Amino acid sequence: MVTPVSQGTTTITATSVDNGAKTASSLITVAPQVAVTGVSVDPTQCSFLAINETQLLTATVTPSWADNKAVNWYSSDDGVAEVDKNGLVTAKGFGTATITVATVDGNHTATCAVEVMTHVASINLEPTSKNFTAAGQTAVLSLQILPTTATNQMVSWVSSNNNVATVTQTDADPSTGTITALVTATGLGTATITVTSQDGFHQATCAVSCYEAVTGIKINTYSYSNPIERVYKSSTLGVRATTIPASAYNKNVTWTTGDPSVATVSPENSTTTSTVTLQCVSHGTTTLRVTSEEDANFYDEVPVNCEMAVFAQDGTAVTTSPVSTSYEAVSLPCPSAFPTRMTFPSMTTLHGGVSASTWFRVFGATGISHTTPPGMNYQSKAAADGTWIQSSVNSFGTVAWFCVE
Repeated sequence: MVTPVSQGTTTITATSVDNGAKTASSLITVAPQVAVTGVSVDPTQCSFLAINETQLLTATVTPSWADNKAVNWYSSDDGVAEVDKNGLVTAKGFGTATITVATVDGNHTATCAVEVMTHVASINLEPTSKNFTAAGQTAVLSLQILPTTATNQMVSWVSSNNNVATVTQTDADPSTGTITALVTATGLGTATITVTSQDGFHQATCAVSCYEAVTGIKINTYSYSNPIERVYKSSTLGVRATTIPASAYNKNVTWTTGDPSVATVSPENSTTTSTVTLQCVSHGTTTLRVTSEEDANFYDEVPVNCEMAVFAQDGTAVTTSPVSTSYEAVSLPCPSAFPTRMTFPSMTTLHGGVSASTWFRVFGATGISHTTPPGMNYQSKAAADGTWIQSSVNSFGTVAWFCVE
């Protein structure tokens, strides 16, 4: 076996051991070695959509007749992509890496850029609703791409009704996965702003409305079930309010009373399309206020009188007034209360036409007791709030006494 040692020409001679006169020769020429001049790789870029996906790279050594075509493969980041001795690349983690092929002869190199994509998992949009009160008003929407390292953060924006609102993307920061867009009101009505991710087609929406703003609020005119303009203790009254203008979008209101120990209102939070209940809980005066949720500077307030009231049989209000303290000596069933004198408006309001007595009833009181005045035959009658009480006529004419707790 002849082994080349260096470039050149030489003669190889073979001589017989038995007969040295017998020989044979051969001219051997050792040609120059063909060196590697370069290498290329195909493809030069590859993207993976999932972990453990693979891609075979092909290295081409030049010239094709080079004597030593051996190559080695390397990855800049095995955590992203690994490569074996045959050029097979395997995705291992999200990110980017460079695969390098190097020739043994001359250390010539070529590279392939590898990207293992991070997919969009979800998108969050804030706010999810926006109310405008006039055309030309604007609002900024903020979109968060998750995860923030997602490779493809491209999104598209669309309005369901450009006559109500338009939308335009204004900024994007791939390092944080945040995108902003500007919504502009163009007219009255409603529209939906929809944003869609290019990767995964994830969607989020913002409901947009454009209606007139509240410029005022008014407690509706109402009448009482009793024929005097008061609300009596233990009685209730339904109340409503109206926004100004009536077409205002936000009809939410808050109801309060100035002194909850005198009167309460429920529910406290409602809309102008709902009736709330005013409830007197004790004697006294207070106020009832309604306030717009949209703007607390818009409110209405009315006085509330939680008083005792006395009615004759025909429903006519009866005049009542405290009497002199000299009458406190009378033993009344409710001594802690002050006696009250009741004057009937006329003697025509008789129960069943019997002139010997008349009837009345008291609202807004507890522990009602009717009695004759001092010096007369003492009688006491307890009555529930709002029930009829019969009073005997005495020497005082159309006057009787009672006390309330």
